[in-house]
Amino acid sequence: MEDSQTLFARATAAVGRKDKPSARKLLDELIFFEPENEEAWLLLSKVVDDLNEVSDCLQHVLALNPNNQAARQKYDDLLSRHPHLAELDPVKAADYDKAKAAKKAEAKAAKKAAAKAAKKKTS
Repeated sequence: MEDSQTLFARATAAVGRKDKPSARKLLDELIFFEPENEEAWLLLSKVVDDLNEVSDCLQHVLALNPNNQAARQKYDDLLSRHPHLAELDPVKAADYDKAKAAKKAEAKAAKKAAAKAAKKKTS
């Protein structure tokens, strides 16, 4: 296997030549060996044609680095043009599940505090 910098450089050159199949092959190889390579995922988002794949690539970038402004901008643009993709978005689903769990824990804590206060009042 070539080193990651060489694979990335070759993939970038393939994108520049508009040779998406070669770029895809190189990026798939790079990501297989370095699944946490945020730049490779971002470049792959420019190569894939399927909107769900574009969304997946950008979600990988944002999972690796939530502060990646290029990925955030591209992802937000994608969702604004294709809102149905948000329904498939596991990141948003996970955020929803976390919020739901936090509300449940908050309600449980409030109930426990109220029971403790009531017990204290009767003592």
